Formats: sequence, C-alpha cells, structure tokens
Amino acid sequence: CGAIGVDTATINVIINVPPIVMGGDDFSVLRCDLSPICFDVNISDENHNLSSVASNFGEYDAETGQICFTPEKAGEYSIIITAADSCYATDADTIIVTVNEGKYAAIECPEGPINMASCGATTFCYPLNISPSDAIVQTSPGIYNEGQLCFPADTSGIYSIIVIATSDCG
Repeated sequence: CGAIGVDTATINVIINVPPIVMGGDDFSVLRCDLSPICFDVNISDENHNLSSVASNFGEYDAETGQICFTPEKAGEYSIIITAADSCYATDADTIIVTVNEGKYAAIECPEGPINMASCGATTFCYPLNISPSDAIVQTSPGIYNEGQLCFPADTSGIYSIIVIATSDCG
C-alpha cells in the first residue's frame, strides 16, 4: 500500500469589478416649454452582473442608454446616476444640466388708427413695446430702435407697416 494519490484542481477565481458610470460633460439647454430633456449615459459592467441603475431626477432607459427628466422650472439640476451590481459594488456620476427658459416674442400693437400730422415730408416715430428686449425686429417700411418704430412719410395717406419680432422661441 503506501500509494499516494496526487491530482491538480484548476480553480478560476473572478473578483468582482464595480460598474462604471460615465454621464458626460455638464451642459445647458434652452427650452421654450418645460419639455423632457434626455442625454446619453454610458454604463458598463465588466462582470455583466449589473443589478440596477438609478437617477435622482428622471428615469434611465437601458434600451436607449439615456436619462430623461422633465424640469419643473428653469435652473440648475444636479443629476446623479448610480449603478450597482449584484455584489453591491457601485459607481456614480453627476451631471449638471442648466435649463434656460426661452421667451416668445410679443408686440403690443396700438389700437385703432394713429393720426399724425406734419407740414411736409418727414419721419414719424411712435412708441412700440416689443419683448423680449433681445428680440430680432424687422419692419417694412421703417426701422425699430430703442422702443420706437420710425417710418418715412412723404405723402398723405394710410401707411401700413409690417412689424415682425422673433426670439429664441419664435
């Protein structure tokens, strides 16, 4: 007897590696209404044992790889995305999304005809409120400058002036 048995067992040990969350750079958006905002998030897990992805604002869609949220108002939103695996290892990334609310252009038109008189050909100016203050204003004929609509009048009659104001939201 005295026989000795020897064998070798190969054991493959895999030590868990935490998931990785990469949300990208902070960014700003301009919204005319407070509609949903979506952005890409890259989440990887070397061990393929990802158990959850959560965000403090909005929802994560695994199919699109995006976080979508609807802001309540203009401002700065700190979005924290956290991924966890089945070994409870986690990673998180924070993205700052600055939401700027755009403004619609508005023109306060005078009611009724505006009567103006002159002894000869001249340029008439009339106060005209247009908002927002950075709206792009086009007139035909005439010009708009510092709250005044000015137009040349060289004959008696009715002048119809077209004023178009546009802003970030229209």
